[in-house]
Amino acid sequence: MPNTNGFRVAVLAGDGIGPEVIEPTLVLLEQVARRAGSPSLSFEPLPAGAAHYAATGEALPARTLAAARSADAILLGAMGDPAIRYPDGTEISPQLGLRFELELYAGVRPVRWFPVSPVRLRTSAPLPWILS
Repeated sequence: MPNTNGFRVAVLAGDGIGPEVIEPTLVLLEQVARRAGSPSLSFEPLPAGAAHYAATGEALPARTLAAARSADAILLGAMGDPAIRYPDGTEISPQLGLRFELELYAGVRPVRWFPVSPVRLRTSAPLPWILS
């Protein structure tokens, strides 16, 4: 729910292509909000990810988690770098920690299938649910 000053968005740009994608996304979101006449958006960049872990030893700092918890929304960029791993060899994935801590059940990406487009994932069974 927005406060009187608009929406507070926690921004975790992530690693690799994450920051590259997040930067124009923020510009786009501001333009859309302005044109739609919706409440203002206030973006709070927060540290998290493999590069942050490599620099500090923390993949998801407590301060980042607290700010994300209190934000109106979270904008999450791609996170992880196969070359940067925890001492046990597992990949750095703070997005999973964020999901568990905030009790989010899934990382959902919006998708829309157009009937004139080919379906990339195929099965031999008909997909009546995809046509509804």
